[in-house]
Amino acid sequence: MSEQMHRKKYDDSFKKEVVRFYSEHDQSLAAVAKNYDVTAGMLHKWVQKIAPDPGKKVFPNGNHGQEVKVLQEEVKAMRRDIGELKKIVAKTLFIKALE
Repeated sequence: MSEQMHRKKYDDSFKKEVVRFYSEHDQSLAAVAKNYDVTAGMLHKWVQKIAPDPGKKVFPNGNHGQEVKVLQEEVKAMRRDIGELKKIVAKTLFIKALE
């Protein structure tokens, strides 16, 4: 029996609500993402796609330290995801080898 990784799916109204909240409040992208239980990388993509002002920077206050922190969190999450995918591939290959 193989394990399947299930990704959360978010509807457009939820995405718009989160992006609206982010654009209207003076909170970091990472803080808003954490409050809504989504990854910073996911929220960043939503902001780029649905932000009311596409020219708005993700870090409007020029807080580059915060930007670095968010990017480091994204890298950490991606590395964790890659590790999980490697495990899934290894299990799949092992099961196929047994067949």
